[in-house]
Amino acid sequence: MLLAGIVLFVRGLGLGALLVPAMTAVYVGLDRKDIPQGTTSTRMFQQIGGAFGVAALTMILSRRVALLDTVDVFPAYSEIFLWSSVFTALSLVPALLLGGKK
Repeated sequence: MLLAGIVLFVRGLGLGALLVPAMTAVYVGLDRKDIPQGTTSTRMFQQIGGAFGVAALTMILSRRVALLDTVDVFPAYSEIFLWSSVFTALSLVPALLLGGKK
Protein backbone atom coordinates (compact mmCIF):
# COMPACT_ATOMS: atom_id res chain seq x y z
CA MET A 1 0.00 0.00 0.00
CA LEU A 2 2.86 2.36 0.81
CA LEU A 3 4.53 1.59 -2.50
CA ALA A 4 1.32 2.39 -4.38
CA GLY A 5 1.06 5.71 -2.54
CA ILE A 6 4.65 6.61 -3.39
CA VAL A 7 4.18 5.69 -7.05
CA LEU A 8 0.96 7.72 -7.28
CA PHE A 9 2.62 10.71 -5.58
CA VAL A 10 5.60 10.67 -7.94
CA ARG A 11 3.33 10.14 -10.96
CA GLY A 12 1.16 13.08 -9.88
CA LEU A 13 4.19 15.32 -9.50
CA GLY A 14 5.53 14.28 -12.89
CA LEU A 15 2.26 14.68 -14.74
CA GLY A 16 1.59 18.01 -13.07
CA ALA A 17 5.04 19.29 -13.99
CA LEU A 18 4.60 18.06 -17.56
CA LEU A 19 1.12 19.35 -18.28
CA VAL A 20 1.88 23.09 -18.34
CA PRO A 21 4.98 22.83 -20.59
CA ALA A 22 3.12 20.45 -22.90
CA MET A 23 0.19 22.83 -23.20
CA THR A 24 2.55 25.76 -23.73
CA ALA A 25 4.44 23.91 -26.47
CA VAL A 26 1.23 23.69 -28.49
CA TYR A 27 1.01 27.46 -28.79
CA VAL A 28 4.66 28.19 -29.63
CA GLY A 29 4.87 29.62 -33.12
CA LEU A 30 1.11 29.93 -33.61
CA ASP A 31 -0.36 33.17 -34.87
CA ARG A 32 -3.04 34.70 -32.68
CA LYS A 33 -5.76 33.65 -35.15
CA ASP A 34 -4.61 30.00 -35.02
CA ILE A 35 -4.78 29.63 -31.23
CA PRO A 36 -8.44 28.45 -31.16
CA GLN A 37 -7.60 25.66 -33.62
CA GLY A 38 -4.56 24.69 -31.51
CA THR A 39 -6.75 24.56 -28.41
CA THR A 40 -9.34 22.40 -30.16
CA SER A 41 -6.69 20.04 -31.52
CA THR A 42 -5.05 19.67 -28.11
CA ARG A 43 -8.35 18.89 -26.42
CA MET A 44 -9.27 16.40 -29.13
CA PHE A 45 -5.99 14.50 -28.71
CA GLN A 46 -6.44 14.49 -24.92
CA GLN A 47 -9.91 12.97 -25.29
CA ILE A 48 -8.75 10.34 -27.80
CA GLY A 49 -5.70 9.45 -25.70
CA GLY A 50 -7.79 9.13 -22.55
CA ALA A 51 -10.35 6.94 -24.27
CA PHE A 52 -7.62 4.75 -25.76
CA GLY A 53 -5.92 4.40 -22.36
CA VAL A 54 -9.13 3.40 -20.61
CA ALA A 55 -10.00 0.93 -23.37
CA ALA A 56 -6.53 -0.66 -23.30
CA LEU A 57 -6.47 -1.02 -19.51
CA THR A 58 -10.04 -2.36 -19.46
CA MET A 59 -9.15 -4.95 -22.08
CA ILE A 60 -6.11 -6.08 -20.05
CA LEU A 61 -8.18 -6.17 -16.85
CA SER A 62 -11.05 -8.16 -18.36
CA ARG A 63 -8.62 -10.70 -19.83
CA ARG A 64 -6.79 -11.04 -16.50
CA VAL A 65 -10.04 -11.48 -14.51
CA ALA A 66 -11.26 -14.09 -17.01
CA LEU A 67 -8.10 -16.14 -16.40
CA LEU A 68 -8.48 -16.12 -12.61
CA ASP A 69 -9.70 -19.25 -10.86
CA THR A 70 -10.88 -17.31 -7.84
CA VAL A 71 -13.16 -14.42 -7.02
CA ASP A 72 -10.21 -12.45 -5.60
CA VAL A 73 -9.60 -9.84 -8.30
CA PHE A 74 -6.94 -7.92 -6.37
CA PRO A 75 -4.07 -9.43 -8.42
CA ALA A 76 -5.76 -8.27 -11.62
CA TYR A 77 -6.09 -4.71 -10.35
CA SER A 78 -2.49 -4.79 -9.16
CA GLU A 79 -1.43 -5.72 -12.67
CA ILE A 80 -3.48 -2.85 -14.11
CA PHE A 81 -1.79 -0.45 -11.71
CA LEU A 82 1.56 -1.74 -12.94
CA TRP A 83 0.55 -1.32 -16.60
CA SER A 84 -0.71 2.19 -15.90
CA SER A 85 2.59 3.07 -14.24
CA VAL A 86 4.54 1.68 -17.19
CA PHE A 87 2.44 3.67 -19.68
CA THR A 88 3.06 6.80 -17.63
CA ALA A 89 6.79 6.13 -17.52
CA LEU A 90 6.85 5.58 -21.29
CA SER A 91 5.23 8.99 -21.78
CA LEU A 92 8.42 10.49 -20.38
CA VAL A 93 10.21 9.78 -23.68
CA PRO A 94 8.12 12.12 -25.88
CA ALA A 95 7.88 14.59 -23.00
CA LEU A 96 11.64 14.99 -23.01
CA LEU A 97 11.48 15.85 -26.71
CA LEU A 98 9.18 18.82 -26.07
CA GLY A 99 12.02 21.13 -25.11
CA GLY A 100 13.12 21.90 -28.63
CA LYS A 101 16.22 23.84 -29.57
CA LYS A 102 16.80 27.44 -28.65
